[in-house]
Amino acid sequence: MIKPKFISKEGFESKSLDYEKLFDEGIELIQQFSGNQWTDYNYHDPGITFLEQICFGLTDIGYKANFNIEDILLGNDPKFDLESTNLFIRPENIFPSAPTTLLDFRKILIGKEKNIKNAWVTPVKDNPLGIKGLFDVSVQLKDDLDNNIISDTISRVNSILMENRSISTDFNSIVILKKDLISLSGDITINSFAMGESVLAEIYHKIESKLNTNLKFYEYKSILKEKSYENVFSGPYQTDDYIKSEELNDKTNEIYVFELKELIQSIDGVIDVQNMVVFKNGVKMYDDIISFDSDRYPSLEKNLFNENIDKLNFIRNETTYEIDPSILSQLYDSLSLTNNTKSNGLAYNDNPFTKARFTKNEIEYYYSIQNEFPSIYGLKAFEIPNSATNLRKSQVNQLKGYLLMIDQIMANFQSQLVNIRDLFSVDISKENLNTYYTQIPNNIGELSNVIGDDYDAFYNNLKSITETKIQYIKRKSKFIDHLLSRFGEVYDTTLNSKLQKSIKENVSVDEIELNGLLSKSKYAKSIINLGRNRIKAFNYKKAVNNKNNISGLKERLSLILDIKDHSIHSSLDIILENSEINKIEDKWEIEILELEDGPSIKVRSKSRDIENLDDINFFTKNHEALKFLFLYAHKSNNYQIVKTKSNFCLLYNSPKQDMPTKIFQSKTLGMSKTALEKTIDKFDEINSASETFFIVENILLRPLLESNYELNIYSKSKKILLKSYYNLDFKNQRDIRDDLWVLLNKTENFTVEFDSKKKLYWLIVYDLLNNPVFKSFNSFSTKSEAHKFKEEVLEYLNNKKDTNEDITNFTDISIVNSKTNKFPDDFSYSNHLNFVFPDWPVRFQNNEFKHFIKQQIELFIPAHLSFNIFYFNLRTMNQFESIYFNWLSCQMNSELDKIENYSLQLIQLFKSQIPYDRE
Repeated sequence: MIKPKFISKEGFESKSLDYEKLFDEGIELIQQFSGNQWTDYNYHDPGITFLEQICFGLTDIGYKANFNIEDILLGNDPKFDLESTNLFIRPENIFPSAPTTLLDFRKILIGKEKNIKNAWVTPVKDNPLGIKGLFDVSVQLKDDLDNNIISDTISRVNSILMENRSISTDFNSIVILKKDLISLSGDITINSFAMGESVLAEIYHKIESKLNTNLKFYEYKSILKEKSYENVFSGPYQTDDYIKSEELNDKTNEIYVFELKELIQSIDGVIDVQNMVVFKNGVKMYDDIISFDSDRYPSLEKNLFNENIDKLNFIRNETTYEIDPSILSQLYDSLSLTNNTKSNGLAYNDNPFTKARFTKNEIEYYYSIQNEFPSIYGLKAFEIPNSATNLRKSQVNQLKGYLLMIDQIMANFQSQLVNIRDLFSVDISKENLNTYYTQIPNNIGELSNVIGDDYDAFYNNLKSITETKIQYIKRKSKFIDHLLSRFGEVYDTTLNSKLQKSIKENVSVDEIELNGLLSKSKYAKSIINLGRNRIKAFNYKKAVNNKNNISGLKERLSLILDIKDHSIHSSLDIILENSEINKIEDKWEIEILELEDGPSIKVRSKSRDIENLDDINFFTKNHEALKFLFLYAHKSNNYQIVKTKSNFCLLYNSPKQDMPTKIFQSKTLGMSKTALEKTIDKFDEINSASETFFIVENILLRPLLESNYELNIYSKSKKILLKSYYNLDFKNQRDIRDDLWVLLNKTENFTVEFDSKKKLYWLIVYDLLNNPVFKSFNSFSTKSEAHKFKEEVLEYLNNKKDTNEDITNFTDISIVNSKTNKFPDDFSYSNHLNFVFPDWPVRFQNNEFKHFIKQQIELFIPAHLSFNIFYFNLRTMNQFESIYFNWLSCQMNSELDKIENYSLQLIQLFKSQIPYDRE
């Protein structure tokens, strides 16, 4: 039986699309509010006609309101950037951060430098000054690179590290690992079905992987099927390939021979392994464990071409199996290629927004409901004949005006809808201050009869009654607060606006609030960098005269404190370039001004008259008075223009002065007023341009030059028994100390020797290669005394070993004749920052603002770091900047000796000053 087919009524996603439901609800509301006043609800009633058209208009705007989100946000504008404008940030941009862990640094080195096969970053644990935060970098390069390529690679590695350095850390050394060749020989029995070339290729591949991990690279699209976005994009984002953290193994420092044998025996087809011998760099190894120095890595020497060297012999069916070199090479290459899958540069690219179907104008376009009314109403253009009475025409215009209010509400809704991307935007335009959007429904017939011919005036009036400037600022601020809250961020402009209102007396409250909104917008636009570079330091190997080479902490604090120039620059330039602060050159004297209509005034003035607008002078007794000048000189109520018999004099007087200062005089009042305005503007400019600060990382002030060290062994009474024979660098002395029991546990390593020149005996300790390592601290006049001392030392050291006493308890490594000795021991080189502010800008003199600065530093500084805040006066800041910028220049050019000199000067300066919270 064939079932009948029916046209079913389409379901509506929203009530705004259901005309009948809207109409029925409208009737209910009419009945509810009109009561007995309105009883005819038939279609011929004009009120019902109005309701019909309103419901029709609502379904039209409801249809647009239910468009896909990309239609509304993009508006068919391919250039519109939702990421930077609306903070709809893709996961690969918002989740990643600058490298923070040791694995992160390994990933960026391996991912960014094509000549690196593997890399390791390890903390320096035994710095002689106990400095924490230093790291050594070991790099394994690809094979067969010439010296020029190696040199260029080292340079690029250093650049990568400097670009990604974490704050209060540094890199101690970059070591290019050298290769230790491991080769094998022995007899391997395989079963009858095994192919010798396949077994040997598998042996080579597995042993090489055991000795030297061959990293695998993954495409982001494939890895996102296994892990969440948060896990995949945590740490630094690598544009092409993903490296799994769990596959970044430690460098192989030792391996047991039995492990290699077990690995061979585990391969399919291998029956037995006999007579196995391991060679390191061609030398037969007899120990069960093979070790590799920290600056070397193991690599398997593969006899792929049947060279006449010791090799693995294969036996099958009691017969020697001859390996075919060409087959072996092909099989090994196929295994290597399968497991070294570097992707084809297919970066993650998953854009959730596709092209919109409509333009912004198409969505915003509003078709007036008046165009759908029956002709009897005369609402459409030219429906009223010229012969109609003035009363009729007036009635039509009155109805147009009544319906215009409804049209305006619905037209505004469509403007609001299409501008929702601007509403939830971090962009601020001083020419377009809107959070309520409006438009003229200008397709109403003969609209000019209602609103007049000047549409622009009507539109501007419409905007003014829709939203005032202060309403816009408050609402826009809340929208940006919402956008920031998505990232757990807050930006409070309260304190800064409060200070600006007291500082800028000629700027309106609205303008100050708008400037605060602009600062909040700037902070929101930087949200990606603020999150990504939270712990990132500046690159001291690059010039610092641009805003991009700053630490993430400085960028964040500069935005929060509303400092305009974020770069590392002088706070004194604006003062020194446009004015002079010198000791008194012209003689200042007390002058009695005889006012034209008043008493005389005693003022301080220069011996020469000042009538040049570019030569205005202020008198201050000391640096503290100079500081107060910046605090008060930007306010007009601290100035006065007085009239003498011959001149108009501009006087400056602040609460901190004992008498006024005459800073300018002119024959005209206008010139004196100009001098006043120019002076105030100049101090506003100086105050703003002087607002900067410096972050000095103490770890970068450490001694850098290589020093010689000696290793001493002490008696129970802390007297030196043995001292190192040679003064060596710290690493070599540390290695000797680590092998101390091997050296000192054997009597044959101790020898009493006679110095024929001095006629004295010494006790000398040799290593396994017969190199002198230790020498007795004291000499002996007889051989028997030297032998007695030898026995005492051996007994003392044996007791230490038997009790498992820590070697560091009776040894130390100390610096010998080095500039390092001049560096103070009580200076916090590790995990400490110094913040240096000028003390003269107005805001930096405000105690509430200084407390706010400290709060923000505490909030955003990494938790493991401590800090001091310094406010330097002009003299101290001049001294600091001179040293600091020279220090930066030397850092960039790696002038180590000069760096140490300037570092010492900075340390001495910091130690001589009192931090802010201890004043």
